[in-house]
Amino acid sequence: MLKPLYVALLLIFNIGIYFLIAYQAKTVEPTIKNLLWFFTKTTPFLILLNTGIGFGFSKFYKLTDNLMFTAVLNMLAAVTASVIVACILAKKFPTLKEIIGILIIMVGVFIVNMKNEGGN
Repeated sequence: MLKPLYVALLLIFNIGIYFLIAYQAKTVEPTIKNLLWFFTKTTPFLILLNTGIGFGFSKFYKLTDNLMFTAVLNMLAAVTASVIVACILAKKFPTLKEIIGILIIMVGVFIVNMKNEGGN
């Protein structure tokens, strides 16, 4: 059984990381001084977000006992987070081909999960 809380944690923390990356790409001038300043200020947030992803990943892995499924689900959360951040910050909405690709990945994740649950 999937625990939506852990999936939501993965998604929320991935969105946080992608927001920081997008903010840095849009607003910080790519010089050593500016990048060092930016990363000095955002390091605590990056540590918090990475810890949250690690916590959600480890809890979800303990729940499913399937590392492959957990890793694929984490990547799905990262792809979804990047699409959400692109829609919000860059005003770039996914094309029909991109939406179909994301849906195929989602369906594949659930097929893999059903196959593994049925075999156990």
